[in-house]
Amino acid sequence: MHLNKTVEGSAIVAGLFLRRLLLNFKGGMIKLDNYEEISITSNEKDYLDSIYDKLRRIKHHLNNDFNKNYLDYIDLYDYLFEIKKITGNIHNDISFIACLMVKEFLRINHNLLELDVAAKAQGASGLDIDKESTDGKRIIGEIKTTSPYKNNDLGSSQRKSFFKDFKKLENNTASYKYFFVTELKTFEIVKRKYLNQIPNVKLVLLPDAIDNPDDYIVGFKDIMDF
Repeated sequence: MHLNKTVEGSAIVAGLFLRRLLLNFKGGMIKLDNYEEISITSNEKDYLDSIYDKLRRIKHHLNNDFNKNYLDYIDLYDYLFEIKKITGNIHNDISFIACLMVKEFLRINHNLLELDVAAKAQGASGLDIDKESTDGKRIIGEIKTTSPYKNNDLGSSQRKSFFKDFKKLENNTASYKYFFVTELKTFEIVKRKYLNQIPNVKLVLLPDAIDNPDDYIVGFKDIMDF
């Protein structure tokens, strides 16, 4: 699932992945490229349906004729506000699609099949991923769809949020620990500036790491060895 590295923005990444899911959805199973079929739970299907319905409503609204008299700010406000109402908390939708990327990654790398990423509400407390592999080993992970505030670093509030997740991963005992990101720039910043904060955690760029694990899965020890 290789994406052009010049394309940035969590919404674009998630949108492409969602489109791929929808085009390949059939009877509760999803076929992606040369991978085996991925089982989609009823909860996940319901969530996907709600996102797809939202996209259809947005498309319908945008296709409606709009009076391009920019001085009529009241009409413009109403038009934009309707988009806001339809969109709702799109951050949660993007996070859910990122969770589906993680699900595919874990299925390929750990043969983890029993995972319903819609069972836990987006933004709920606790680890984003906390499962047992088929051989009884604990797998934990945190997921970030953050686009860096600065060109070469995270913003102060972003850094605080990342460090909070770093601490959760480091303070929990597990055989496999992952910090998943969906932005190339975020991946590069964490790899360059913050990987020493999570020496026992693997940094993963999704969806790129699914097809190219050697390039987009990295740990602090890998950097030190290099």
